Amino acid sequence: MTIDLKKLSYLFLGVAGTSGIIWGLDAFINKEDNLKPDKTTTSKENTQLNEGWSSKKQPSNDNVNIFNSEGYDKDGFNNHGFDKEGYDKNGYNIYGRDRDGYNRHGFDKEGFNRAGIDSEGYSKTKFNVYGVDRAGYCYSYYEERIPIIRARLNEAKQKLQDGEFRYALFDSRVVMDEALRLLVHHYDGVNESDDSMLTNLKICESKNLIHDKELIDHLHAARIICNKNNHNISNDETLTHQKVYFVIMQINDLLDKVEYSILYKSKTNNIDIFLNGRKKG
Repeated sequence: MTIDLKKLSYLFLGVAGTSGIIWGLDAFINKEDNLKPDKTTTSKENTQLNEGWSSKKQPSNDNVNIFNSEGYDKDGFNNHGFDKEGYDKNGYNIYGRDRDGYNRHGFDKEGFNRAGIDSEGYSKTKFNVYGVDRAGYCYSYYEERIPIIRARLNEAKQKLQDGEFRYALFDSRVVMDEALRLLVHHYDGVNESDDSMLTNLKICESKNLIHDKELIDHLHAARIICNKNNHNISNDETLTHQKVYFVIMQINDLLDKVEYSILYKSKTNNIDIFLNGRKKG
């Protein structure tokens, strides 16, 4: 059998050419595939990945949150929903308070809203818009009553100077008892107090109605002196000028605190106080 060399060479060249074309197409396709974005990443994400951002899939495949190297998304919130200052998109921190310290109901840590009124309608001076406190007393009641008990304490001072220790101590005890009761009634209402001086003093201490720890301690000491001699009021031997003077001075400081807390603070706060249907101030 005679082989036509010329035809054979043509056949070989044809096969080689076809293979070359196929190889060239395959290389071109592979090159194009390498240039395409990853199927799981959008072109926008590729750009952000190159800029130091990372992607985090949410439960819904339609939503993708993208966080920078510090852990914050494009709106400035981390994956817990808080910004760098610790506030969420609604402006509240992890404790449920805004930048001014008010909770979602509009009250601060002391229980007052931006107008200075608590949830029961009482102001920081403990009077409501009608000028009545939780004990049912108006401003004018305290304005009249506090000078009366102060006058009795002044009488106790005079009795001390006259050497009438037991009567001076008796009057001092009465003033201290009423002063504590007035303070507790004004802040917490009548039901929170009783006739016990010790109970009312402990209420003032626990609720910080008297912002003076040293005075609280001195009032406890004064109460003990008053009670010790009250049970045997005729026994003057246990009384001295120094003891009675100490008691009177502590009660004088107590009255100053009561007057400041109830009268002065109400005058200086920008809150309407009504007396007998008229605005005071």
